[in-house]
Amino acid sequence: MKRVSRIVFALTTGLLASHGLAGCAEDCNEVEPAYAGDATDEAWRVMLDARASASAGDDQATFTSPGDDDSLDESPTFAWDSPLKVTSSPSFSPSSFTPVPGHRRTRSFVDAVSQALLPMAHAHLPPVTGDVYLLEVDVPGRSCPVAGFTTQTSFTFSADDWSTILGGGGTSTVRLMSAFLAENRITEGPFLAEPLTLTADGE
Repeated sequence: MKRVSRIVFALTTGLLASHGLAGCAEDCNEVEPAYAGDATDEAWRVMLDARASASAGDDQATFTSPGDDDSLDESPTFAWDSPLKVTSSPSFSPSSFTPVPGHRRTRSFVDAVSQALLPMAHAHLPPVTGDVYLLEVDVPGRSCPVAGFTTQTSFTFSADDWSTILGGGGTSTVRLMSAFLAENRITEGPFLAEPLTLTADGE
């Protein structure tokens, strides 16, 4: 067992070294968003897989706040209207799992290597049934957006995430993709809302 551990350690160290030398760009598909409502990482990956087919349509969400071209010094609550929103009914059974808002887990290179070398069983969260929303803010100077994923029609970024957005300076683009899921399968959408532009003013 010790020998296996030494081999794994050696392989991991070698891969880390080669990774650093190669200077690989960050993979945005491995940087998880902050979650809210009943949103889960599995539902988020379903949305990522369908991103290429997303388009505007009659069922797209519409931002209600903040306004386009607003200049903001504090983290706003992004809110929108959505035709996909449904009310509770006996036939509607959304996931009962509620992650802590603002929780984020970034999958590091070490995580990826460790999982490849020593596969582990991960508990699966209940599948999501209902409308979901992926909110992304493209920040100047960053390769990946600051993102939130929720089953609600509003989202507020954490202080840390807003600080990251402020740090970009200039004008940011806010994008919103929505869809309706039935047990983590898209049955409507995904749809793209008209994007917002905003200036994060840290002064």
